[in-house]
Amino acid sequence: MFHARDATDHLSMKKFFNPFPKYLQLREILRKRMQSGYEVGDRLPTEEALCKEFAVSRETVREALRSFEEEGIIVRRQGQGTFLARRFEQRGEQRLTGMSEDYTAMKLDTSSKLLGAGNVPMPDIAKLLASPSDMVFMVKRVRYFENSPLALHYAYFPPVIGEQIQHADFEVVSILSLIATELKIPHFEEKQQIEALIASPELSELLDISVGAPVLYLSRFFRMADGAPLVLFHSYYRADRYYYSLNIADVSRTPARKSVGGAAKRGATASRGARNVQT
Repeated sequence: MFHARDATDHLSMKKFFNPFPKYLQLREILRKRMQSGYEVGDRLPTEEALCKEFAVSRETVREALRSFEEEGIIVRRQGQGTFLARRFEQRGEQRLTGMSEDYTAMKLDTSSKLLGAGNVPMPDIAKLLASPSDMVFMVKRVRYFENSPLALHYAYFPPVIGEQIQHADFEVVSILSLIATELKIPHFEEKQQIEALIASPELSELLDISVGAPVLYLSRFFRMADGAPLVLFHSYYRADRYYYSLNIADVSRTPARKSVGGAAKRGATASRGARNVQT
């Protein structure tokens, strides 16, 4: 049975908002205006003026301004109006390059929260993993970087592998390191899939982003050296903290790379990075 640490069933009861709500669009417009057209101390247009300019409700305007007030970017003064209190922080590029399983070794400030681990019925994935039944062993956890949510990770194993790792501390261990060092299974990565998605209510809740915010979905499929299915990863990364880059190698001139455990790695190599990251 799959044991969930944090119940998220209530999320299915929440209303699914328009993936591109007006307040988010208005917030970005106002952000750009304040960054380029205002000085600290300048008075912003009134809520009424913004309502007329953008043909939106006062509630939409207030929602768009709320985060700026919480961040201390703007300040409201009763009877006077709303003013730009400080500049937006100009942060340099803080992205890192490399495979996600390398970040712990790099001693970055990462941690995980385990949401559940156990056998669950998933017929399609079970078929891919050559499971003898509809069951697969699933590990679900949220990855944090510098105490802020970075990604939601799912790892799916054939039940026979799940039996061997079910007692692992998944909040600490890297799954690929566990496979290599504890199970000592030679393996290689056969396939990756990348897709741009928008955040569902559940992803919004777990990754601390708005419903409809951009999310980068990555799927990674590993096999054992003999070709048997080993593990399937599904990861959902915050697009504001993560990017993907691909380094194209000349296969005719580059010797075959070795996978963890000694099996030959097939295909191109890819690297990914985190903004502001371990599978």
